[in-house]
Amino acid sequence: MKKVWLEHMKEQKVQLFRIGIIQSETTLIFGSIVNTNLDSGSVLKELKKVYASIGITDKTFHDLRHTYATRLFELGEPAKTVQELLGHSNTAVTLNIYTHVLGTMKVATASKIDDLYKNKKPENEILWGNCGKKLHLVK
Repeated sequence: MKKVWLEHMKEQKVQLFRIGIIQSETTLIFGSIVNTNLDSGSVLKELKKVYASIGITDKTFHDLRHTYATRLFELGEPAKTVQELLGHSNTAVTLNIYTHVLGTMKVATASKIDDLYKNKKPENEILWGNCGKKLHLVK
């Protein structure tokens, strides 16, 4: 991703220089050709071109945003981090929208716990002396 961003910045620097704008810390990463904010129609038009190039149809910008948030949760990112990245007013908003993801994560977490205990011997099991026989303690 960093490589793509650096390539974009390099190309952008050349394009801006051609029209007399010097790239600086305040230059928009994704702006119009004259370094102003993009309008939503232009963004969606370009996104649909990208979608079409990879065989995706009937998707919106919101679908991309939803996928981003879902993947963050699947990677185990905290709700507060996802809330801030999405610009939601609080974590309750984020959690209300993405609770389906958390349900899937519950199953994965439960499986991890199961795996942890599969590899542990029961607390009431000890080895008897050096003979290797298992002795089960009963309360």
